Amino acid sequence: MASIGDPAQAYQVDETGTVALDGPCRARSTAIRSPNGPDRDQRLCIHCKMAVIAPLFSNPVTRTMERANMVCVHEASNTSVSRRDLLHAGVATAGAGSLLTAIPHQAIAAGAASASPLTGQSFGPSNNYLEMAKSAADWILSSRSADEFGVFFPADPSNPKRLFMTSSSPESFYCGIAGMIVTFAELAQKTGEVRYREAAIAGAERLLKRWRAIADTPIPTIDMRWSMIFGVSGIGMALYKVGDMLSEQRFTAALQSIADRIVAAADHNNTKGTWTPFAGYIADSSTILFLLHAARILNRKDYLRTAEMAGDRLISLASQETDGTLAWKGPQNPVFPNLYYPGFELGTAGIAYTLASIHEESGDPRYLDAAKRGAQHLMNLAVGNGKAALIPYALPDHPDVFYLGFCHGAAGTARLFYKLHNLTGERLYLDWTSRLAEGILSAGAPELESRGMWNTVTQCCGVASHVTLFLGLWARYGNPEYLKVAQRAAATISSRSSNLDGKGAKWYMAWARVEPANVNAEAGYMIGASGIASALLHLHLANAGQYEVNLPWDNPFPTKKV
Repeated sequence: MASIGDPAQAYQVDETGTVALDGPCRARSTAIRSPNGPDRDQRLCIHCKMAVIAPLFSNPVTRTMERANMVCVHEASNTSVSRRDLLHAGVATAGAGSLLTAIPHQAIAAGAASASPLTGQSFGPSNNYLEMAKSAADWILSSRSADEFGVFFPADPSNPKRLFMTSSSPESFYCGIAGMIVTFAELAQKTGEVRYREAAIAGAERLLKRWRAIADTPIPTIDMRWSMIFGVSGIGMALYKVGDMLSEQRFTAALQSIADRIVAAADHNNTKGTWTPFAGYIADSSTILFLLHAARILNRKDYLRTAEMAGDRLISLASQETDGTLAWKGPQNPVFPNLYYPGFELGTAGIAYTLASIHEESGDPRYLDAAKRGAQHLMNLAVGNGKAALIPYALPDHPDVFYLGFCHGAAGTARLFYKLHNLTGERLYLDWTSRLAEGILSAGAPELESRGMWNTVTQCCGVASHVTLFLGLWARYGNPEYLKVAQRAAATISSRSSNLDGKGAKWYMAWARVEPANVNAEAGYMIGASGIASALLHLHLANAGQYEVNLPWDNPFPTKKV
């Protein structure tokens, strides 16, 4: 087969694609091309019948080492062969035949004669997603710290003093304690394990002390202090969720105090924006979403009225496109003021989603009309075919970069079309929800990386957002193919985990696409282990037939299987 032919001087390939390896073990390999993922190499030892699967690599040296690590050394052998032994034996340059010469022939023969075959052993990534979710949470707990405000868990446990982007990051939902405690609380609710409950409560106590100071402190560059991503809306949501899941009324009570503070801060006379000059989800749009949920929970019409007035301001800030659609093009990113980001976090997708949500609560058709015109703008920007579509990351500079995650990609934008279908019943929006989901798969995700899906498995930019999207679609529509994609995404996440220090599962990733060498293991919800743990926990519940989950307030999918 071509996939193994070019670097395989030591391999004898027959017409069936089977490879005979030189050496006394006479292991045989079959190259398998998966339609949904990278090539795989399945090896079957003819003595112990043990099959092992590992990726095929294009680099012949790397491929040889993968084969070396998988050679079967039978149980009866008293000879251990280390990686160092294999390197000294010339494995790295000589191919699979030399590998077997590093193992004494008599040891292999003895093993073949007397060893008990290994059965039931899995050599792939773990699919025990509950245990992996707990392991990730335990890794975060292992860095538990405290200061004058109480307990906290560093966003970057290997560099506890590093602040991500803003001074509010230790408490934010995006990368700080607010997101972490939601995961801890759900793990406590589902497992009954006390350490997660204690951690959730300790973190929530800190947020009760800190939120007022955060509300009083503007964030430089983009003032996100009111938002759900870096501000007090996210803290209010987290406190309510923790209080609700753990029956701790003092935390749910904070919802009213925080909503009152946000309403008091609204400036409806400011033509640039209600709270900030930034209309996107990272700022005013997510603040509106928070007020909509607070209005529903607390039956506060003044919260809804504030959200409606802020929605009116969003509409006034829209760009009227020549094709009759609406777009929200700025200001979005002060660092690159001429770039337009259409996606959920900064641009049209997230703002239109917020307007659709205002209509959902108020019934006012003006907001739905604006949301639909924003959605049409995104459809006009999309690239693809009748089955699959993606929307460029940033225009005009990056028309050929297509993010696949939540922040700027299809996993986030699909939420808008899903919500519009729920609100209107129009087939057009269901079709576009499906097209964006298919676009993710057409780009090679969840297994393969691309220009818009790099070394990240997070909820923000990465593979965890695919678990969330496809689980949500499965929960709503019941298509088992959606569940299979979520399972594939979880397997990809599992395959990239690390626990060499024994402290728990973690993922070393590049937060920034353009800085691939800047790798960290983060703990936060949107960019780290707590959000990944949440996705894995939810998949475990789906697999177990117990799907009832807790979702952030920007997620429109069902919390139970429909």
